[in-house]
Parts: sequence; structure tokens; C-alpha cells
Amino acid sequence: TGLPLLIKYLSPPNIESIEPVRIRIKKELQTLGSWTRAEIATGIIMVLMLLLWLSKSFHGFGTTTVALGGLILILFFKVVSWENMVKNHKAWDTLIWLGGLLTIATSLKESGFIFWFSGILENRLLDFSPTLITLSLALIYFYSMYLFSMLTAHIVALSGAMFLIVHNLGFEPIIIICLIAYFSNLSGCLTNYSTGPIIIYFGNGYVTPSAWFKIGFIVSIYHISIWLGIGSIWWKFLGWW
Repeated sequence: TGLPLLIKYLSPPNIESIEPVRIRIKKELQTLGSWTRAEIATGIIMVLMLLLWLSKSFHGFGTTTVALGGLILILFFKVVSWENMVKNHKAWDTLIWLGGLLTIATSLKESGFIFWFSGILENRLLDFSPTLITLSLALIYFYSMYLFSMLTAHIVALSGAMFLIVHNLGFEPIIIICLIAYFSNLSGCLTNYSTGPIIIYFGNGYVTPSAWFKIGFIVSIYHISIWLGIGSIWWKFLGWW
């Protein structure tokens, strides 16, 4: 319950009551009438894409291929005209800079930078206590999210390296495994490009990048305080450390 109050304090909403919006939505739903041809086509295309994404192991079509196929069908059935699609500058803008960030994340892994970095960390942390090493790795993992544009890419690129460091140092892995699992999701608060939904929200233009980074950093401190503060007490009770 504390996080919504913190967000409200950091970024006070212009509208606190949604009752007028609820009334407006009900009125607009009543005036919609029956489904249009475009709406039916959109629904069928979306269901088809979901089925293809879920059954990738059977047909082998990649997620990008399915998405492009859905886009072609939308154009073919004239759900959206090509002119309107080209004019959607927010979508194209997101595609360009998100693609660049994804390429950077992939290059970091393929170039061996991640394993080189993990080797340096391991050597630097040798003289510290197991608890301090675990906390340091968890914090480094959390804030390294600034370098990634997808939670999945972040997990794939760094989690294995963190586990390897703990294994090589001979520490009990349960704490770092749990911290990596928790922080993999919580670190998404840091930037306006960390996850797909966040990119969509940011694309609406309601929050500036500077405000997002500032509030995201404060929220990250809140998350870490909860999980390393209250969480560590609970883990002690469970006998994890």
C-alpha cells in the first residue's frame, strides 16, 4: 500500500476521481452499437496471433514473423490504412530507438563484455564478506537495468553471471537467487524503456524522461529498502542466512 502513496506524493495526479470518466465510458459504450467489420477483423487477427505465439514450438514461426504477418493482415483487411500507419510517428519513434537499445544489449552479451565484467567483479569482491558480496551483486544487478531495454534481455544477460560469481566464491546461492528473481521485475521502475507496457505509457507524453528517471530512482530506493530491510528479517526467520 505504500507505493501508490509514494507515487501520488512524487507525481500528484491532475484528476483523483474517476467517476466522471466512468460515466462517460458507459455512455460511449451505449452509443457504440454492434461490432464493425474492422473491429471483427481486428479481434480475429489478434486471436490468431496469440495462438501462433503460443504454438511456436509446433510451427517454428518467430514472434517477429507473426507480428509482421498480423500487420500485413491489418493492412489487407483495411482495418488501418497505410497512410494512417505511416503517420503514427510515436510507433515508429519507439521502434527505432528501442531497436537500438536491444542491439546494444545483445552486443554486450555477444562481445563477451558481460563475462569480462563478471570476472572483474569476482576479483574485486574476493576480500569482502559473503553478505556484503551478495548485497553488492544484487545492487549492481538492479541498477544495471539502465543499460537494457527489456526485462528478459536483462535477465538473460546478467543473471547467469551473478550466479556464476557466487558459485565460484563458494557461497550459499539461495539469497542471491531470490534477490535476482525479485529485482528482475522491480528494476523495471528505473527507466522509460525497461518494458513494453512502460514504453507504451511513456509514448503518450504525460511524463517527461527526466521526471521518469527521477521518480524511478526514488521508487528503486523504496523497493530496495523493503526487500533488503523487511525482507532480510523474514529470510533470517526462514533460515536462509
